[in-house]
Amino acid sequence: MISVSLHQPPEHTIAADDITFLDFGQILEAWEADFDRTYVLGDEPAKIALRDALESVWERGCNYFHAHLRHAASA
Repeated sequence: MISVSLHQPPEHTIAADDITFLDFGQILEAWEADFDRTYVLGDEPAKIALRDALESVWERGCNYFHAHLRHAASA
């Protein structure tokens, strides 16, 4: 479920085998910060593997952006 902070998401009780995503993004005037964490509850191997892959997927996405898209935007 994706929810914008301006809307009240429906209540949900976190279960013992859920994946939780906490987003602590803040906005101050023209500045935005994004700080988030993903937690896997339980010990399901597929969910643990997904969690463990997040950092390397993020890094690969950033590297692609810096190598391709950033230079195209400035041209």
